[in-house]
Amino acid sequence: MLNVYDYTVIGHSGMGKLDHVKARDVCQAEGDSWLEQNIGMIGGELDSRACRIMRWSDWLNILEVKENLDVLWHIYHSNPSVRAAIRSDIEAFLNRRGALANLSAADWDTLATHELEELAVYMYQTKVSRSVNLYPGSDPVSLRPASPIADALPDVLAARQFVLFDIRPV
Repeated sequence: MLNVYDYTVIGHSGMGKLDHVKARDVCQAEGDSWLEQNIGMIGGELDSRACRIMRWSDWLNILEVKENLDVLWHIYHSNPSVRAAIRSDIEAFLNRRGALANLSAADWDTLATHELEELAVYMYQTKVSRSVNLYPGSDPVSLRPASPIADALPDVLAARQFVLFDIRPV
């Protein structure tokens, strides 16, 4: 579901730029398809242990996550260092996709939503359980254990355990 912001600003690979409602529908369908294709492997890895699959919308519907997101938006808009760090993460993402273009302030905020939602969910997960997030790919500045903006973010994020998987073709 985090692709919804990318699809509205930089576009979907097959459909181009989408409005927010269409982007959410496409993301939901893509997520459903991915789950359908991978549920057997997930179940096989977990054996007979009971588990609940949480979709991104499930996380975002938790009241505390919504409250966390409000706090993070306030920090993002009031702290230039936080905004610059998140923007640098967005620029790195756009550069990897070859999609860096002239973006409006609203586009930057739309793309920042992705990272702020992640942080809001991680704050909640850290408070309610001992969680470790396995993060594929890039190393976002705001998520680094020694982030230069750590002092500007809520303290609970410092308690997270973080593992970066740097997967490269051989």
